Amino acid sequence: MNRKDAKSAKENAEGGGEGVNTEGETIWAISVKKVIAWSGCIVPRLHNYFLFAMISASSASLRFNCLCVFGFIFCGFAGLAWLLMLKGFLSRFNGATQQASIKVEDLGDGITAFRLHSRWTRMLGLEVSFYRVGDLLVDTGFAHASPLVLQALENATISAICCTHHHEDHTGNAGVLAERHGCPVVIYQPEHLETEGLDRLLPYRRLFWGMPGPFRADPMNERVVGREAELEVISAPGHSQTHVALFEPVSRTVFVGDLFVTPGASGVMTHENPYLLVESLRRVAALEPRRMLTGHGRDVHDPVGPLKGKADAIERAAAESQRLIEEGVRPRAVARRVFPKGRRKDRMLEILTQGEFSRLNFVRAAVKHGREQK
Repeated sequence: MNRKDAKSAKENAEGGGEGVNTEGETIWAISVKKVIAWSGCIVPRLHNYFLFAMISASSASLRFNCLCVFGFIFCGFAGLAWLLMLKGFLSRFNGATQQASIKVEDLGDGITAFRLHSRWTRMLGLEVSFYRVGDLLVDTGFAHASPLVLQALENATISAICCTHHHEDHTGNAGVLAERHGCPVVIYQPEHLETEGLDRLLPYRRLFWGMPGPFRADPMNERVVGREAELEVISAPGHSQTHVALFEPVSRTVFVGDLFVTPGASGVMTHENPYLLVESLRRVAALEPRRMLTGHGRDVHDPVGPLKGKADAIERAAAESQRLIEEGVRPRAVARRVFPKGRRKDRMLEILTQGEFSRLNFVRAAVKHGREQK
């Protein structure tokens, strides 16, 4: 990182400004080559067409020959200008997508929140949050924000990195932080690290979060004990096989990752199980936490009601989905009836994620896993 980037990262760590991640990876760098190659197939063909016309039309009129010469020269300059403009635009877009910001917030009870944004997350109104509890780190944010995260935690003492689950917006900086601080990374059921799309990230996940760096994951025990803090581990599958909630017993704060992103039932990813989500939400509610901190910015006091409410809503939506499917209603029509509001946004997310996230996935998962439960 050069001096200018270091200064920008420091300002972001202190005040929540913007910085550029020069180490992040994005698919648009590949797209520059692909689009230019595609454009390069068309322009030379037009160019060669006029050249062939000039050679083969030696007996034609002077006007036609002049037209061919003009076309030959025009296509050459137009093609060069097009390629230069396209390369500049896509390169600038590539850099813009990697801009990220970080805001550090003291939440009391020895808990510090690190709130990450990029241009894409701002567009969706979605932040990514990770937390430090004493000398324990809960999640690490996404890889596109790596320089800012490293700068913000430069002087921190970290005994262990505890991941609520293994998705790339939560483990994106686990490798670089573990190497920098010489601490272990612990994950529940680490044998599933390469599942749920992590073996081959879809383009939108690369674009939004970036590729997480490699790291060694140790199995997570029933408790994670540091020198300054201790977290109880509660199995919370549904969103992910590796998902847990982490409970801090002194302040009665629970860190739930992606178990609770929005209230009520909502769209899910293709690998999710709504029935396991219901069980996990009620298991966490049974702890009677005073505060719930999520992986995407929610800070909920007295969260027992919202946790139970979300579990009930998912259960009702799953039961209704099964009933309508058994009556012969097509899955997409079921999704429209179970989720009558926000259809355009859901459709946009379905297209953007290549079908990996949608309400239609909820309907299919409700039917599939409902049969398994029977």
